[in-house]
Amino acid sequence: MTEFCFQRLIAHPVESLIKNELRCPKCRDPMHPPIHHCEKGHSYCNLCYKSDYDCMLCGSKCSGGRTHHLERIVTLFSYPCKYFNKGCRRTCKIQNLRAHEKGCQTFKIKCPFGLLDDCLYIGNRQQTVFHCQLTHTSKTFVGNEKLRFCPSKLFVEKITNIQEIMEKNRLLQNEDTLYQSIYVLCLDDIIFVVMCYFNLKNIKILTYRITSPYELSDEYEFVITFFPGNGTDDKQVLREKCENIGDSEYSDSLEFNKKNVIIDFNLLKSCQYFDVKFEKKT
Repeated sequence: MTEFCFQRLIAHPVESLIKNELRCPKCRDPMHPPIHHCEKGHSYCNLCYKSDYDCMLCGSKCSGGRTHHLERIVTLFSYPCKYFNKGCRRTCKIQNLRAHEKGCQTFKIKCPFGLLDDCLYIGNRQQTVFHCQLTHTSKTFVGNEKLRFCPSKLFVEKITNIQEIMEKNRLLQNEDTLYQSIYVLCLDDIIFVVMCYFNLKNIKILTYRITSPYELSDEYEFVITFFPGNGTDDKQVLREKCENIGDSEYSDSLEFNKKNVIIDFNLLKSCQYFDVKFEKKT
């Protein structure tokens, strides 16, 4: 009995120490298999490991193989949900943790279309994606790696709206925003928002990644590629940072303090179509 009590006494401190060693040194999250290591043995989670990068701990190349013994050890423990501080008390084995966090009821997301209209829906990540598919069908894209815009169709739809607005208000200037549109791209468990602001001279495009406070370390950029309509491969590419916004950061002034790309109408008229996609910064 004495030995059993002693084992119980030391179990939690030892487990805590082991779990701490099983955290990725870069993102500090528990490492999910596959786990890779640098040439000197420092291990990284699959999301942070890059084969052409130098180890942040020793500077050696991250060109080593899999750390199979850590992959086996990490599956022995249960880990708390990353929304623990928001009230979730669920613990899961590492192989089930991400699936739980993806649908965790604790982290709530406002409908991204509420940035421009009066949609007040709030749900967890999966519920919000389903809501957007159901309620904002024509402007929600799930599983697409990129959004493709055809300028000719874009002009017909938006210029008509702009002309109607101009007829109602003769005091508007060329730089005044006359029409706004929003698109949502859901890729895996990431929700990206593309906002377009139209005036008589150009389109201003802003993008956001809706994320929890625990995912702000990941940075993305949006890439706009213009494909000419003259049969050549002379593509033009624009890049800009994709901003992160959390569940409590939606406001009417988002467009004034975020990165954006301004596309002149003359550039749009010369291209057959253009794509908007998102890439994780390394």
